[in-house]
Amino acid sequence: MLAMFTNAPTWAMAALAGLSVVVGLLNLGGSKTALKKSADFKKFQNNYLLVYYIITLSDWLQGTHMWTLYNEYREKGSLPADGISSLFVTGFAASAVCSSIMGPYVDKYGRKAACVIYCILELIINTLEHFDDFNLLIVGRLLGGISTALLFSAFESWMVTEHKKRFKNEPDSEKLLEDTFGLASIGNGLLGVVAGIMAQSLADSFGNIGPFQAAIALTAVGMVIIIPTWSENTAHDEKSDKKGEEEGASFGQAIEGILTKPAILYVGLIQACFEGAMFTFVFNWVPTLMNTYSEGIGAFFGIQGIVFSLFMLSISVGGSLFGILTGFASVQTFSIAVYAIAAAAIFLASVSTDFFVQLGAFLVVECCVGVAFPCLGACRSEVIPANVQSTTMNLFRVPLNILVVIGTKMSDSETISTSTVFQVCALWFGMAAVLQVLLRGETAKNDANKGGKKSN
Repeated sequence: MLAMFTNAPTWAMAALAGLSVVVGLLNLGGSKTALKKSADFKKFQNNYLLVYYIITLSDWLQGTHMWTLYNEYREKGSLPADGISSLFVTGFAASAVCSSIMGPYVDKYGRKAACVIYCILELIINTLEHFDDFNLLIVGRLLGGISTALLFSAFESWMVTEHKKRFKNEPDSEKLLEDTFGLASIGNGLLGVVAGIMAQSLADSFGNIGPFQAAIALTAVGMVIIIPTWSENTAHDEKSDKKGEEEGASFGQAIEGILTKPAILYVGLIQACFEGAMFTFVFNWVPTLMNTYSEGIGAFFGIQGIVFSLFMLSISVGGSLFGILTGFASVQTFSIAVYAIAAAAIFLASVSTDFFVQLGAFLVVECCVGVAFPCLGACRSEVIPANVQSTTMNLFRVPLNILVVIGTKMSDSETISTSTVFQVCALWFGMAAVLQVLLRGETAKNDANKGGKKSN
């Protein structure tokens, strides 16, 4: 593991040190303009972030060595030749199906319960990874479709709903919510770096299954914290004064909101376009940089871990910038620039064959990802009614997964170049920027209408 750092070229270590310093300076600067937080809010925020960080680290650990573990099983003859791709496709397909049906149950029966179920599923899934039996691994990927749907909706839905219940009357309530999203994004990037180093150390000591064993332990810790410290919230807890927003959640209510309220449609499509481009980028950055690195493919594998760490630090830079940018403009406004910059950066990478130009462009994309995650969270919490939040979020993971499948198929195609794939990603990022312009206009119109009604 240490060889990854000791044998790395000077430029790589300089970039790693430089980005680490930038993250530190940005957070030191942000502390000067920190929001005033009550003791109750600090306790709530710290509790949520602790669970979020534990679950995120567990998820990162699994991702680092999943392909490697499956390849080990394939080389032993336990998996068919196309077994790895079959497992991954099964996971994506299961996620797409489960995302379309899980939301109403999360909203109706409880977000805390959904988070606990996620932890139980992850304990089962990571236990199944220990067996080099293709059928058991397929079961794990099917269960993974359910857990993924819960991971990307239940935790955020619980936090947003609980925040609004407890702190809606506090000054700067929305700013405090944005602060939580920003800290989550900063931690996400830093934990990616930790996970890469930790997973390599575990794999060296215990084999490729080591990171999954650590994930089991972390998930259990997260569940132990959730059960006694999180209160339950459901759609039935949320009462609305708005006509047509009845208590309780239903699939029909979520669909009606998407069809009748353009702001909800826009925010969902923004998420689908941005994350669809992001996941497609994830599939393609390794072969792209590998082929343009002047020292050769073998040498690139020696710095791949460093490059991954640079990406994760860039996400943390973006998360840090989010907190600073909220002091100068609204999230609805500066997120337009974030999506547009991501589009320009990945387009630059598509037309260049220079390794350092591509690497620099990719770091900008990852920085935009770090800003975009809390932007998306803040916009969702503002636009989507709390009683159908998880349902609506999961519905929009269906077009997101469709875009990811399209991106994956393009990446696998022998007739479509990586340059073309990145240009499609630039188009999707650009569409997110255009949709954000529409969302800002719709939100401004709704706010103006509310102000007019109040004055009357």
